[in-house]
Amino acid sequence: MSAPTSPLKWVGGKAWLVAAHRHYLPRPTTGAAYREPFVGGASVFLGAYHAHRPAVLSDANARLLAVYEAVRDEPEALIAELGRHPYAREHYLAVRARLNSEPDAPLVERAAWFIVINKHGFNGLYRENGKGACNTPFGDAGTAHLADVGTIRACSAALQGVAMRHCGYLDALADARSGDAIFLDPPYVPASSTANFTGYTSAGFGPADQRALVADLHRLDATGARWCLTNSDTPEARALYTGHGWHLASVTARETLGCKASTRGTRVELVVTNYAVSVPASRQVEMWPAAGRASREGEAE
Repeated sequence: MSAPTSPLKWVGGKAWLVAAHRHYLPRPTTGAAYREPFVGGASVFLGAYHAHRPAVLSDANARLLAVYEAVRDEPEALIAELGRHPYAREHYLAVRARLNSEPDAPLVERAAWFIVINKHGFNGLYRENGKGACNTPFGDAGTAHLADVGTIRACSAALQGVAMRHCGYLDALADARSGDAIFLDPPYVPASSTANFTGYTSAGFGPADQRALVADLHRLDATGARWCLTNSDTPEARALYTGHGWHLASVTARETLGCKASTRGTRVELVVTNYAVSVPASRQVEMWPAAGRASREGEAE
């Protein structure tokens, strides 16, 4: 049976990592937890850890967590609710207004509103302004089909028994312990002056947050937990993670979201682990050729 897939299309999603570079992911010991404090599209949990328990999925975005709670607890009601939302600009704007103004609406309604923003908004992007209001514009080339019934039902089955926490990563990982496996996909260090989006929540995630995350990784090292982190492969990101005894590798990822499919290419991303990784011989030849740069998969620093 194939692994379930995400009900969301998520900018920066990691389905490619599971498909092509699974060997970087940590294995929890028997009885230990899998933890993902920046859950995003949940592709890593769904693709690699959906059968493991205990599992804890967390995110600072409460609206995002509502989607997974509704998928887990009320999949049939969510499917029915999504069927009530047409693909139309005025309807989209009304849904966005309700998402911003009705935080105490029923769970299924809030989850459906978020999915409408995700599928009918611009380029699969979710963003918030400094006041915490979603301001994603309508996408003229959005996905009219909101949800695949089979996807939601499969995700619901995969999420049974999974704990969910609305909190920042520090709280999400406060009780991590020896043997736990942790995957961290934080907002990235900006790859350029224009590729610098970190607005998934109103708080953002700036340089001070990046440094605080590095400090907490040292705390996780002391617990005996095993962790894997992804970030942009830039000199600034490498400087953050070099010199700590961790292992750094450049891996090639395929772009899955963009304005036009014809212009999507590949990019090189950074994978950091607190354990050595043996790259299988089959991965010495990349699944996708890098665009203008050779991958250094398996390189340690």
